[in-house]
Amino acid sequence: MATRAELIARILKVLGVWQAGQDLPPEDYRAVDEDLDKALAAMAKADIFIVDDPETIDDAAFTELGAYLAAEFAAVFGISGEELLDLKQRAALADQALRYQRTMGPTYQVMQADYF
Repeated sequence: MATRAELIARILKVLGVWQAGQDLPPEDYRAVDEDLDKALAAMAKADIFIVDDPETIDDAAFTELGAYLAAEFAAVFGISGEELLDLKQRAALADQALRYQRTMGPTYQVMQADYF
């Protein structure tokens, strides 16, 4: 399970704000951390994917969440042009993957009928 801090680091990596081997800039971390709950709530409201607890994020959805949320935070970091188009394309693919993961397959359990 991934944590909130790992998700924020992933978002900053996708945005190109943070490079491996460098210290994570606290002001960039704070910029994402402040609005992360709102972005996750909007994602749940749009019926894309629900993260119940940001401290325990499912590893299967971690990469897609980073790509999707990076596009949401692109404006905060002044990303535009070709870079923004690339982020939006990645976000669209991540959106599809997250919606697919959200769906639940059949359980094949017998249902109990309640006659009245």
